[in-house]
Amino acid sequence: MVTSFTSIEDILEGRYVDEEVEIRGWVYRKREGKNLIFIVVRDVTGIIQCVVRRGGPAWANAEKVTIESSVALTGTVKKDERAPGGHEIST
Repeated sequence: MVTSFTSIEDILEGRYVDEEVEIRGWVYRKREGKNLIFIVVRDVTGIIQCVVRRGGPAWANAEKVTIESSVALTGTVKKDERAPGGHEIST
């Protein structure tokens, strides 16, 4: 169970690969596809891409967020060179 939030900087340094984390920040960008929503979240330490899959528990909330929305997001850190910073969070 996640008990505190994690800084994006720590995630981008590779400390939490394949672990569940909770981040808090603001929506920097959002891109929607048929089965995926990509939300780029920023905090004072950096930015990270979050991937929300259709049918998952976060889908309904992900559809509603707008740029600069304040969010708390829980998911698993994955290493992915295509993502900004080389890591992303999958919900």
